[in-house]
Amino acid sequence: MSMQNHATKISLVLLSILYSFSLFSFNGTVRYSDGFYAAQKYFYQEAKLKYAKIKGDKTYPEIPIRGSVKDEELDKIEALQDYFEARRIFLEEAAKYPEQIYPEVFSFLSNHPALKLSPSNKAKFAATEVYFSAFFSLFSTDKHYAFHSELKQIACPLIFCLSDMKKNSLSFKLYNTSKTNYDFNCLEFPNQSYVKVDGKLPVKIKGGGTATIKVIVDLVKLKVDSTFKTLNLIFSDPTQPRVKIIVPVILLPGKEFLNLYTQLYDLNFNYSTFFKHISLQKEKSSWPEACPNGDCAGKKAYSLRSHDRSYSTYAFNDLCGIQYNLNTQTSSTYNLKSNTYKLQYHEIGTIAGEGRNCVDLKTGMEIHCADDTPNNGKEIYGSRKIEWKLLVANGSTSDLLVNLNYFDLPNMPEQNSELSWLQEKVLAFVVNDASGKQIFKQLITRNQSTQTIKNLVSGIYSIELFPVTEDGKLKPSFNIQHLNHGGKSRFDFTLNMTLQVMNHVILPVKK
Repeated sequence: MSMQNHATKISLVLLSILYSFSLFSFNGTVRYSDGFYAAQKYFYQEAKLKYAKIKGDKTYPEIPIRGSVKDEELDKIEALQDYFEARRIFLEEAAKYPEQIYPEVFSFLSNHPALKLSPSNKAKFAATEVYFSAFFSLFSTDKHYAFHSELKQIACPLIFCLSDMKKNSLSFKLYNTSKTNYDFNCLEFPNQSYVKVDGKLPVKIKGGGTATIKVIVDLVKLKVDSTFKTLNLIFSDPTQPRVKIIVPVILLPGKEFLNLYTQLYDLNFNYSTFFKHISLQKEKSSWPEACPNGDCAGKKAYSLRSHDRSYSTYAFNDLCGIQYNLNTQTSSTYNLKSNTYKLQYHEIGTIAGEGRNCVDLKTGMEIHCADDTPNNGKEIYGSRKIEWKLLVANGSTSDLLVNLNYFDLPNMPEQNSELSWLQEKVLAFVVNDASGKQIFKQLITRNQSTQTIKNLVSGIYSIELFPVTEDGKLKPSFNIQHLNHGGKSRFDFTLNMTLQVMNHVILPVKK
């Protein structure tokens, strides 16, 4: 049975939503990737092919999930040309920024007219099916869900905003547009006991008839578990078990939960590296080795869920080689009260300690220095800084719990094999408010450091972590000297950091 034939035989039409609310305007704080915007342009482009008039409908913008992108930036982005690539990129971006994308999606879908669109308008119905295709996948338990010939989804997910502190009910109607009588079972998936169908099962719908589905939601359980819940209601025909109608459902405890709550975003790694031959004669005759590939300094952006284990690598000829990797992890569930963020930075490398020329006191000629000549060696220097933003939204205050530990090979010149990455440096952890005023500073002088920053009020903060000299000037500074040794020595540094955001929500007083 084809999807088209199945759609003709029976259609689900949403007639009423008991708990609805007005459309919210919402813009996230993240500038998403070009691919994410190109994916949305693809779905819009395909929708126009099925219903050209959708272009003039303001409720169907070309880019519904914008974040902080500017119009002039969007104009330069071309639409993708492949459905599966567009869906993949859309879902990957949602996995990186769920705290940003889900509230934007909720805001956009809330009371959207597609919720009440009748399948009798076949062209527009087909257009919305394409337009919301990425959302179908986003709210499906199976992230690789496709329109199988024996599966059918409605044009737009159900959005329910609930208010009662105990239990709530929501309802919608089903139309059987065919002449055949159908019996449908209604199940929740995944089965976590958030909803319960109120009434007898299976649901019986006569040809040309209507059935009202009422669902009881356990809001207490929903509020304890998460800020929101996405699930699927699956209607399965007992006489044709392979034919299923999947209705994505989004449950929100209240419309105040559409706000964007405390979170981290915009993670960047700033670095610069220079390699110097240390001069025995005088400092002016020291010189830096040119960076071979031009990638020894720069700024790299990372998502909050960056699991890439591959190293970035560069080398100064055969005298010094460096590899570094930064990966991050956050919980996959967007939770109102607490979110945990983990970061690991790893840098390894080698540096030579010989190779200088000295003046022979007998002949006055320049000769190769002996291995034990003082200040004979090499140095790498520059800076390292990890920085990101923290948003504490309106209507809440937050505590930031920081746990940090690192592993740094000790400086052991007698073995000529291992060097400390930090050497005389310490790590600085700094928090600034939106005006640039420093509100917290801690120099990490011992391993396993735990800090708590309490009662951060609404606003955007910058968080920075970098090595410095312990002089209080807080200028990012990094260097490793390798003196008085022959051959190469290695360094190996691993930093592990956990940030936990504890959110204290100030809900509006209900009159």
